[in-house]
Amino acid sequence: MKKILEMNITNTNELEKAKEEYNTYLNEINEIGKSNLAQYIIFRKLVLDLFENSLKRNREDKYYDEKVIHNIIFPMKYTSDEIEIENENLWLIDERLAYHLYLASDLELKKFPLIESESKIRPDITIFNKKVTYTEGYETPFNSVVIIELKKPERKEYNDDSNPIGQIYEYIEEINAGTAMNKDGRQIITTNSTLFFVYIICDITNNIEKYAKRASLHKTPDNLGYIGYNDEYRANVEIISFDKMLKDAKKRNRILFDKLGIK
Repeated sequence: MKKILEMNITNTNELEKAKEEYNTYLNEINEIGKSNLAQYIIFRKLVLDLFENSLKRNREDKYYDEKVIHNIIFPMKYTSDEIEIENENLWLIDERLAYHLYLASDLELKKFPLIESESKIRPDITIFNKKVTYTEGYETPFNSVVIIELKKPERKEYNDDSNPIGQIYEYIEEINAGTAMNKDGRQIITTNSTLFFVYIICDITNNIEKYAKRASLHKTPDNLGYIGYNDEYRANVEIISFDKMLKDAKKRNRILFDKLGIK
C-alpha cells in the first residue's frame, strides 16, 4: 500500500498502473482476511461447544464449578493488560464488552491499578470504560463500569447473605467509595454520571426470582432472565440464565457458522 501511495501519477497510463497495483493488493488482503476470519469463526464455534459442555454434568455426575466457566470467558487472576484480546471471550455475554479501557478478573479491589482502595471485595469480572476527551492534561471520570458476577450452574441454595443482586450493589458502593487512579497515578473519579452495567450469570431458581422481584427487575421477553434499572446506584442490572447466555450467543454467531458450513 505504501508503494501505491508514493506513486507519482502524472498521466492516464500511470493512473491505470496504480489501479492495477491497488486491485492486486486488495485481492491479496481479501484472501488473507478471509483466512483469518475463517480461523476466528472456527475458534468461536469451539469456545461455544466448550461452554455448552461446561454446563453439563461431568464424569462424576456433578456440575462444573463456576471457575471453569469463568476461565472460558476470561482467565481468573489476570487483567486485560496481561491477556491478549484473542484470549478474551466476553462476546459470550455481550459483543460490546470486548472494547474497554481496563478489565480485572477475580482480583480484590485493593489490587486494582485503577482503584486506590483497601477493600478486599473481589468481583468476578470488573470492566472500566473511560470517556473520550480531547482536552490534554486532564483525566476524565469513568463513563461506565461493568460488573459480571458468575454462579455455579444449577446452584439452588441462595440466602440473603449470598443474594447476587445484593453482592453487586455492595461492589458498586465500594468502587464509588474508592479513589480511582489511572496507571500513571493520576486521579480519576467516578461521578454522578458514571453508569454501572451489571451482568449476573446464573440459573434462575425460586430465590433468584424472589430477589429479582424485590429489586423491581422485570422478566425478559423470552422468560430466561431479568432486567431492570436501579436509579439509586445508576445501575442497569441484567440476570442472564446459562440457557439464555448459550442460546443468545449461538444466535448471534449462527450466520457466521452458516457461511462456513459449520453445524
